[in-house]
Amino acid sequence: MSESGYPESDCIASVPHPRRARQLVGHEGVQRAFMTAVHAQRVHHAWMLAGPNGIGKATLAWRIASYLLTSASDPNADPDRRDEAGPGSLLVPAPDVSTPVFSRILALSDPDLFLCRRTWDEKRQRMRPFITVDEIRRLRSHYSQTSASAGWRVTIIDAIDDMNPSAANALLKLLEEPPEKALFLLVCHQPTLILPTIRSRCSKLSCHPLNAEQVGKVLAGLGCDPEDRHLVALAELSDGSPGTAVQLVDSQGVEIYGEIVRILSGAPTMDGALVDRLADSCSGRNNEHRFDIILRLLSVALARLARFSVLGEKYMTESVPGEKQMWSRLSNMPGMASRWAELAQELPPMGRVANTVNLDPASIILDMLSRINAAARHAPA
Repeated sequence: MSESGYPESDCIASVPHPRRARQLVGHEGVQRAFMTAVHAQRVHHAWMLAGPNGIGKATLAWRIASYLLTSASDPNADPDRRDEAGPGSLLVPAPDVSTPVFSRILALSDPDLFLCRRTWDEKRQRMRPFITVDEIRRLRSHYSQTSASAGWRVTIIDAIDDMNPSAANALLKLLEEPPEKALFLLVCHQPTLILPTIRSRCSKLSCHPLNAEQVGKVLAGLGCDPEDRHLVALAELSDGSPGTAVQLVDSQGVEIYGEIVRILSGAPTMDGALVDRLADSCSGRNNEHRFDIILRLLSVALARLARFSVLGEKYMTESVPGEKQMWSRLSNMPGMASRWAELAQELPPMGRVANTVNLDPASIILDMLSRINAAARHAPA
């Protein structure tokens, strides 16, 4: 919840907002790229922080914003500050949390900071599905006012993927003629879906998934304490995304994935009792989140099966017992790698659409598993 009491669209429900994060794990290369530009006094006015969802891009954006507003508000000042990593690291330093500026950042009340995100629709009592053009108009109005200092004015957009076409076009005009000393940090999950004209006006910082050790460090910092035997599984199933790993911890995702692997291991003659139990577990209003997790993990299971079919055992790490055996058996079916990949892309969207028209979640899961079973049964000889 935000200070206003409304949900925040740019954070995971069980995790503190990225502006409150005290640690930034990984992304050393992009930190050095940004700090090199700061040291050379060649800071571009717009930076796209690109990479998969939940890997720490927003935390990096807030670290940059906090550093600039608390430690380098004067662009001509010596920015040669280092964090605990030591001299020469060129990592973005942690902000001085004792300053009034940082307190205002936490409260989203600093006059030189603007956060653009999906907002709460009080009339409909739900989060708006897009960042609307009204938010960009508010941003324009923000920059029409006099800066509170002689330094940077920072805008964080989290995420630019959430903008509707009108908002994206309005932002483009602002990026084409940026206000003086304005810095835009655009969090982006899928750069290829963003207007090319916006991408061309940004310096890109490509953020990559974290490894298992780094995912574990983030989880520990957030107070999550998964069993050691689950850490590798969480890193694998989340594709190196701590944000996704947190959701898997909260929903017992590793255990659910183990159930899915046991079911797929029986294809093309899946165990009906296991199938029924998994499907029944997501029935009812209180199990909507479990339904979403099962959809996601079914897609993950099929994608990993397709990857194994192409890459082989050398490049894959088993996340739960029995997964490697399932891969070996189902990947032996000639010509199935592309079919598994297609199903990984097709089934989750189909399941979500069916859910929006109030079909029974259990029936949706049964249908999806039936399609997977049929694909294995009709594999090319």
